[in-house]
Amino acid sequence: MVMTTPLLLRWVFIPALLVFSVPAIGRLVALRASTDRPADIPDWHEDLAQLVMGGAMIAMLLSRTNLVPKPVWLVAFGIQAIAFGAQLLGLSSKNCGCANWPRVHHLMAGLAMAYALTGTMELPALAGSFGMYFIGYTGWAGYRLVRARAVAVAGPGGLVLWQPQVVEIGRVVMGLGMAYMMLSAAM
Repeated sequence: MVMTTPLLLRWVFIPALLVFSVPAIGRLVALRASTDRPADIPDWHEDLAQLVMGGAMIAMLLSRTNLVPKPVWLVAFGIQAIAFGAQLLGLSSKNCGCANWPRVHHLMAGLAMAYALTGTMELPALAGSFGMYFIGYTGWAGYRLVRARAVAVAGPGGLVLWQPQVVEIGRVVMGLGMAYMMLSAAM
């Protein structure tokens, strides 16, 4: 799918997606063996899914470069959708002990990205439905951002990047990017 995103939006979304991938990388590296993550910090599967999603969105925004072939992204998002769907249905042998909302979100995100990567977008109502889901998700993340409390997180120097507010800002950025991508395809 060649994105027809205006150049200005590309140069706003690309750095924002890169910046909000840094905390996920930091948490994956520093807390990889930790079993006692604070409640307001995403589980490892959410961080990993955010990195894959952010990378794919950047690649789609830079679609003329064709950095990663579409079949690779399709397989990645297919696996993501299947894995999170299996967790929701209780078919996964490994229960992460987390709430179901991240699983639902990453199932929806995996399905939306796989759909976008097919390049057809022949069902504008489906793209619009995904877009509306991401608008709702963005609003919910914005609400969580306002209600987020500062949490001291073990890690190198207790970096600001580990705070729940930063996590929610990242979710808002990702949600806006996905909503824009889906709604622009639906029109």
